Amino acid sequence: MDNDLEMMEVDCRKTRAAEEEWKRTTKNPKLESLGRSNQRLRITGKEQKGVVEDFARVRRGAVEKFAKVCGRGLTWEDFKADPDEYARWDLQRKAREKSIPEDLERPIDVLHKRFCGYWELYHQSTSKRWASEISVSLIQVEGIDAERSVLKCELYDGNKRRQYFHLKGFVAKLGGFLYWELRHEAEQAGFHGYCYHPAVEKYPGFELYGIFLSISGDDRFDYPVAAKGVLRFLGATPSEAMRHSLVDLSEVEGDPRDLLQKRVGGYLRDLQESEVVRPEVLAAVETDILPKISNIISADTVPRALSVQR
Repeated sequence: MDNDLEMMEVDCRKTRAAEEEWKRTTKNPKLESLGRSNQRLRITGKEQKGVVEDFARVRRGAVEKFAKVCGRGLTWEDFKADPDEYARWDLQRKAREKSIPEDLERPIDVLHKRFCGYWELYHQSTSKRWASEISVSLIQVEGIDAERSVLKCELYDGNKRRQYFHLKGFVAKLGGFLYWELRHEAEQAGFHGYCYHPAVEKYPGFELYGIFLSISGDDRFDYPVAAKGVLRFLGATPSEAMRHSLVDLSEVEGDPRDLLQKRVGGYLRDLQESEVVRPEVLAAVETDILPKISNIISADTVPRALSVQR
């Protein structure tokens, strides 16, 4: 069978995000450039009027054309659906078609679809022991705590200058924001944060801005600290996240989930000196992220406190 005619399972959340980014960055974008109307609507999960689907089966050739027009080095493989997610969606779709009532649209389910996956967190280091450093951590959002109606999340920090640490907690929607709370296993919550609720579909490189409060310390005492932070989305699955992480893991053998948790993290300068970062990602971080996490408050700032622009 010709590869162009071969059917593939597409993650429409990714294609919609790519379409929105293409519209935003293209002068006078013409939708027909993305393919015939019926193909474009099927690829983006909007084929049925009034319904937006997360997945679809589409001819690979149509997806290849769509990816090429979207640019940014995208290929049809960037839009492949995770097999497990697609299988679950397909079962739910068949259940809907048989009019079997299912609790599929709880607010927490919608939030999980919008926010789950792997993220890099960038912020100024909160330690007094070293000169100013940019800290990078991995955050994994995965699973729902239905009883409390929150998302489960974990933070991994593999900084080589200090002990590796791992925090567990949750993310909850609070108004137009997301509230974070994480802690060490044996301690009370040691990490709080607020960031803006994403208004569009996430895609690799998508950024969220927020304020994060934690407890830091030195050899004498602990102290509370607050810092601006940026969350950069890597991908919904470990394999996708590896392809877009700051740290280049393409030549490292091992389980993708384990590699992300153990290798993505530390001080940015250390990662640069180790020559393990992707140049194109580093350039984007230096241009788009670092200017947005300065904690300097000028004399004419109102309010005279850390704040993040939308």
